[in-house]
Amino acid sequence: MKREAGGPCLSAVFVDYDNIYLSLKRKSEEAAKRFAKDASVWLRGIETGRLITPTNAPFSDTPRRIVMNRCYGNPVPRRNTHDNSTDMNSFPFVRHHFLRAGFEVIDCPPLTAQLKNSSDIRMVMDVRDYLTHETYFDEFIILSGDADFTPVLHRLRAHARRTVIFANDFTAAPYTAISDGEVRESDLIALILKGEALNDAAGERPFAMPAARGDETRREIMAEVAAAVRGSSTPVPLEALADRALRALGHEKTIGTGWGGAGSFRKSPRHPSPVICWVRGRPARCRRGAGHPRDPSPHRLYEPFVRGQAHQRDERRGGFAPVVA
Repeated sequence: MKREAGGPCLSAVFVDYDNIYLSLKRKSEEAAKRFAKDASVWLRGIETGRLITPTNAPFSDTPRRIVMNRCYGNPVPRRNTHDNSTDMNSFPFVRHHFLRAGFEVIDCPPLTAQLKNSSDIRMVMDVRDYLTHETYFDEFIILSGDADFTPVLHRLRAHARRTVIFANDFTAAPYTAISDGEVRESDLIALILKGEALNDAAGERPFAMPAARGDETRREIMAEVAAAVRGSSTPVPLEALADRALRALGHEKTIGTGWGGAGSFRKSPRHPSPVICWVRGRPARCRRGAGHPRDPSPHRLYEPFVRGQAHQRDERRGGFAPVVA
């Protein structure tokens, strides 16, 4: 259907998660981590126009209404290059944040031996479909710095649609030249980090699970951890344990609950448990503690953890790995 005269500008948002996340990570680790968690914050910044900088065309004062927003990502966990550990901010671990922010999530698994996923071609196909959609989209917002979308922008301009792209320090000139506006990386980082500060100043606190439910969920998670470590004669990486718990208990009981209210899998085992003690290690791993001459007693390590002091100090020194006694 055609937009009625005097109505809002109807916008469609397409997000290439891996492209934006890796771009942000080069500039700010904290902003990259919060990109998914604060999806509703920066989406609101786009809708109000705060994050959009007009470049090749003036923007009217017509209010914007985002009527379709999709996020595309690789469902296979990404590995960190420095130590080959799993990146816990890769798409499969954060996709629920986009779902909660109202996004439609599209999984785009790797299709080649080089592990290249199909996010870009899926986005192109969807943009083409929405050009002939019953709803008339006035504006297409493509959050990707990939200049391969340049032909898509030419096609959108030929259909008299307004376009907005994501721009960083490496965005190609032909890509920015054909767009009408930009979501600039520096502005996005500033909004994410400032939004975090404002939330803290306002006294906002993250959702807290009921204590009984959190304890029960953590017990189930730790049961999976204990079973895996006791059944292995070699150290088990934390990401392997997280994956086991995720598969055994499901998304809702693990990532969906913030790992039993702990906030992350790495913190989940640190909740009081008589079977967990900690040793230094990088990358973090779990192993059986019984019989190892250098393993401290569970009692000695449990006590400082309860005080909440020792584990924070040791975290800065390189982190700890849990050991099942």
